[in-house]
Amino acid sequence: TNTPLVTVLMPVRNGAAHLSASLASILGQTFGDFELLVLDDGSTDATPEILRAVTDPRVRVVTTPQNLGLVPILNRGLELARGSLIARQDHDDISMPMRLQRQVDFLRAHPGCALVGTEAIQTDAAGRKAFRLLRPSGAESIRWYLCFDNAFIHSSVMFRRDVVLSEFGGYPLSLHSEDFALWSQIARMHRTANLPEPLLLYREHQS
Repeated sequence: TNTPLVTVLMPVRNGAAHLSASLASILGQTFGDFELLVLDDGSTDATPEILRAVTDPRVRVVTTPQNLGLVPILNRGLELARGSLIARQDHDDISMPMRLQRQVDFLRAHPGCALVGTEAIQTDAAGRKAFRLLRPSGAESIRWYLCFDNAFIHSSVMFRRDVVLSEFGGYPLSLHSEDFALWSQIARMHRTANLPEPLLLYREHQS
């Protein structure tokens, strides 16, 4: 169909080192009704060649020749997305095979919930598993946690596109914490949740 339920939004800039594994983790999901929208933000490495070699019809690649930066690229992706649910994944992280299914099931069962994240296993730059990233799961504990720190792992979230676009106009153009600012806005107006299982491998870089 031309209108998949889920759009997986993956911005990438010079991500050749880990991109193939990240793409494979989405294309290997047990849930199949999605498009993978890859936004190549002016990459100058082998990223474009890797993307050109992908034959899966669920993958859409949009290239911006000049480097726009993360927030404009994410907002462009929200505008281009066909799915009513948006899943985020960074180009160097890995989703567990059941991730999308678990989040879709949760949002279907909780129509009042606008945003659901998951826990993650943090890995080092080489992909070695380090430790589990725990997050609060219920809406009230998330609101409390957001007063002090980011309650969501950006690469793990799935949210309702219309809520983010029509109510908040996409990601706010703030420095460094575009996701933190958006989640805080959503949590004030809607229920949010984190699934209490690690459904993502989150790569930590030296930088």
